Amino acid sequence: ALKRFINRKFSLRELSRYEIDYKDFQGKRFIFYPLHLHPETSTLIWGRWINNQYEILRALSRVLPNNVSLLVKEHKVAAGRHSPNYYKKIAQLPNTFLINHNQSAHDLILDSDAVATISGTAGFEAICHQKPLLMFGDVDYKCLPNVIHCYDLSKIRDNVNSAINLKTKNIFEDDTFFNFLRLKLNGSLSMEGYTATSTEAKLIDDMATLYLEKL
Repeated sequence: ALKRFINRKFSLRELSRYEIDYKDFQGKRFIFYPLHLHPETSTLIWGRWINNQYEILRALSRVLPNNVSLLVKEHKVAAGRHSPNYYKKIAQLPNTFLINHNQSAHDLILDSDAVATISGTAGFEAICHQKPLLMFGDVDYKCLPNVIHCYDLSKIRDNVNSAINLKTKNIFEDDTFFNFLRLKLNGSLSMEGYTATSTEAKLIDDMATLYLEKL
């Protein structure tokens, strides 16, 4: 525990050293990659074929056009939880920049040319904002419009070029999007007082009922 505490202090200091204010990139072209909390389901399960985020960033950075940057934002919960030099390695990738981890992800999504993710909620938010999405994982919203599947790194240059030049479809006129939402809503229960860290017996029972009845 002491070792982890000390490591996090050094890791947070390293992160702050390489983070850049987002204002420096407003009005410029970029792809946004929000780092996942790792390890978790979104990386190890849905990103099973590739869950090494540094390797994904390295692949993206190598094929970016000169006028397009790669902006990376650390997950707030994961800030400082990496091995030494992790953030330094990311910041040293070509045309890749770490943005302050307290910056709103919605601002970055809205201003981006495209969003890249393994399977995070930022991917679904990008779809809702009608942004091209480079998806490296296998998650339920992969069937939606404007998603570019990145399952073969030998094609990453074509994937990136498709994303930054894609004329996105209007998802609000697409049956696939509304059918997806209907399935989600039909499979949901109202759980009063629910939070991500809830441990109350009633809430757990309601969640169990959702899984047993709908799956």
